[in-house]
Amino acid sequence: MKPDDRYSVVINEHTSGYQKVFTPYLYNLPEFLALKEGYKPVYCELLDLKEKTVLIQAIFLCDDITAVSLPQAPFGGIHYHHVSIGMVKNFVLKIITYFISRDLKKIIIKNPADIYNQEQNTIITNCLVNAGFVISNFDINHHIDIDQTVFSKKIHKMENRKLIRAIKAKLDFQEVAGKEIAEVYNFISECRDEKKTNMNITFDQLAQAVNRLPEKYKFFIASFHGKIIAATVAVFAYDSILYNYLPASSLAYNKLSPMVFLLSGLYDYCRSKEVKILDLGISSLDNKPQESLVLFKERVGGRATLKLTFQLSLA
Repeated sequence: MKPDDRYSVVINEHTSGYQKVFTPYLYNLPEFLALKEGYKPVYCELLDLKEKTVLIQAIFLCDDITAVSLPQAPFGGIHYHHVSIGMVKNFVLKIITYFISRDLKKIIIKNPADIYNQEQNTIITNCLVNAGFVISNFDINHHIDIDQTVFSKKIHKMENRKLIRAIKAKLDFQEVAGKEIAEVYNFISECRDEKKTNMNITFDQLAQAVNRLPEKYKFFIASFHGKIIAATVAVFAYDSILYNYLPASSLAYNKLSPMVFLLSGLYDYCRSKEVKILDLGISSLDNKPQESLVLFKERVGGRATLKLTFQLSLA
């Protein structure tokens, strides 16, 4: 078999007999994509026909104008393992040609933050920019590395004093499940209303996600005398990465610093599950850093990396 005959870029072909050489992120799983009503996924894949493997994959959801990888998700992007930069460049060009043939006007690719795979992101950035994409969003993303260091030793001394105060007040951290997830969601929603922050998922949407992917979605609370004062929905975006998706705390209990206490509990949970990274998400809005949020995440041990979004106009 000649090299040119061995590899093939295919779009929406039946490849169930092929084995991926990489582990997909949560947002690229069929169960997650099925939650996106009104969209039909477009699977773009580079196949090794000899080895019967998928070497590169990108999944897009499209409307009449735009192809996005992925909408209503933290990221989508192009995923691969051990392929040449030439293969990635050719793959990107094939994607562009396909969407031009469909008369679409725009392609948007939302990369994961660099913590997910910085080396791969560097290659993909080079290939996308050389193909004509522009970087439309430079988001700041923070994460906490999970290791043998206890949480109190990772955080700023001011945050540690807050943590000690919360422990002395006998706040309680726990994971909840079942019927209690509705109570957690309602609490988070109320906190978001209180702070005039949008809730980007309905309870029905979240419940469907939990039903389809029960091992990926986890609910945690910090309570005081039995009352929830902080909560979050955390998501296993990858086997070794837990994403702190929907953190919220009640303004009435700010003096108890429940969010620092909640993060301490999450950190210990990650250690117990051999999770390597606690992803705190982006700390910017419309490309502008939210300075108070950046400062808080840094003080609780967060490290900053870039999370890029790329856009190509086809018109």
